[in-house]
Amino acid sequence: MIKVNDVELNFDVMDAVQLENYEAALLKVKNTNPAKGLSASGRIKEQCNVVKTFFDEACGAGTAEALFGDSYNYRTHYEAFESFINMISEETKKEQKAMDERVAKYTLNRAQRRAK
Repeated sequence: MIKVNDVELNFDVMDAVQLENYEAALLKVKNTNPAKGLSASGRIKEQCNVVKTFFDEACGAGTAEALFGDSYNYRTHYEAFESFINMISEETKKEQKAMDERVAKYTLNRAQRRAK
């Protein structure tokens, strides 16, 4: 579970399908080009919609509604987005280390293989 804006999201970095959805959604955000000719309020709404779409695609439909309701506040959307990305990154590092330790526990190192 990951908590964003006081909402617990059922997201597990060790679930391949969830991680795949997250990676695809993050790639869409990175490849988004802002529309030209929008007013300041239009740009804010557009960027908020990018974040809302990200959360719905990464965590499931309805996630953005649970996190933001009908708000279009740029600051709260991007703080939630950055917080989520940072938590995923930290959790991924922690789980990767644990996975490496598990693998090492059952894998003979080079010196042990030579001794046999």
